[in-house]
Amino acid sequence: MDRSRLVAGEIAEFAVLASDAGKAEDWKTLTEILDEQTLRELLRCLVQLDPPERIHELKGLEQTQDDLGAGFYGILPRQISEDLPVPSDEPGLFATALALANIRSANLATLESTFTDYSPSFFGRPLPVFGGFETPTGWRLSIDVSGMQALVAALANPETRVEDARGIASLPAFTEMMTHRRELGYVPEPLIDADGLAWCIQHAASDDSVDRLWRWLHPHNFFDLSDVRGNLEQYAGLVKELDEHRSELEARILGQIGIYVPADIDFDDNLTFTVGWAINGWATRNTGGINMEHFKDDFDRMLTTLTHETFHRLQLTLCPADPSHEGDDFDRITNYVLENLCDEALYRVLSYVSLEGSATYIGEGKFNAAWDKATEPALALLSKVLDALDSDTLEEIDGLLTEGLKSNGPFYGFGALLSDAIVQAEGSQALGLALQSGTPHFVYKGLSIQIEHGLEIEPRLVAAVNRLVSVFSKHASGT
Repeated sequence: MDRSRLVAGEIAEFAVLASDAGKAEDWKTLTEILDEQTLRELLRCLVQLDPPERIHELKGLEQTQDDLGAGFYGILPRQISEDLPVPSDEPGLFATALALANIRSANLATLESTFTDYSPSFFGRPLPVFGGFETPTGWRLSIDVSGMQALVAALANPETRVEDARGIASLPAFTEMMTHRRELGYVPEPLIDADGLAWCIQHAASDDSVDRLWRWLHPHNFFDLSDVRGNLEQYAGLVKELDEHRSELEARILGQIGIYVPADIDFDDNLTFTVGWAINGWATRNTGGINMEHFKDDFDRMLTTLTHETFHRLQLTLCPADPSHEGDDFDRITNYVLENLCDEALYRVLSYVSLEGSATYIGEGKFNAAWDKATEPALALLSKVLDALDSDTLEEIDGLLTEGLKSNGPFYGFGALLSDAIVQAEGSQALGLALQSGTPHFVYKGLSIQIEHGLEIEPRLVAAVNRLVSVFSKHASGT
């Protein structure tokens, strides 16, 4: 097999080679699974493997990716479960190609069914005009795309060194993204760190045939950087556009949030663009953020998430904080020292319902009928929370809370419905005022309005929330 000639070979030449090697059926299947450009990239990578036995390095890449916290945690299936054929001759070339094509096809099918909100490719949509919104007086939002600018530049350079990659992975943008991932509490070990991300960056930039094959197999490989490298020109253009229109985007986000909060609230914060597997939006004590590969140029969905995450940052100022908690992270507003551990556990659960729900509502900026589907599962989870409190099995609470939150679970939609009920009944600023009064007040007000409109809610839930209103008010007032 003349490898040097085949590197530049066209599809027709590979077709003849397959026929001569007795692999006409494999070739027919390959052309049915893959478009011409994708098939050509696969075959060129395979003929460039030197020696061909390097094909077995793909299994090692998958294991290293898992070990560094850049793997799929079983949410997506393993890719290399059996030894691959070696493309050492013509029959081996097409056997290997077919095996990899089938893996890639299965990967993409599972990705589509599992990550239903993930944008698999750019749509070619223009950046919208961010008009019609005014930044509330004294408010500021600093948008940071510098991490993405550095990342795109590194991925465009196949000679990117590990020390350069580590410098990018240690930038504040990616440090904050990884901090959020660590603080979620439900992402299992190993968790990616700067060294793991640097490894991903260097391999995603590399032109080595094995690295190219690994990127070809799955856009989520190398912590989603395979996606970025495969669409590098589009990402570079998107980052450039966002950078050039930061002021308009800031006004768009802050203007929408400002509708729902009292006029005397101050806000000065940051919003960061990064990349990160399986999580589209995030917030830390220092910044809100989004992982932009999940959106690409789906600007409507991007704006919803940007507004959602920025409102989380405002909640740190808006919502009552536990005076005994030091720092300025979410623990200050999701936990409160009360009369007993059961009260504190219920407070924590209701806090996430109200905080995630109100951010979801404000992010959308309008009612979403899909939220109705969250009511039944959310109420069922809350009933289980009450059962755990009644039986004093508080160790069950964290699992129930995770179930309500994981992958934008039912607590998001149900909390958004409570938010909508408050706005429809009392006006837009009532939402911010209800959050200012505290989690128990917010949930009780939303439940009461929903009950008035015919929603059937377990009486013991209403009673438990009402009691918590009284307990929290007493502690908040210091009486």
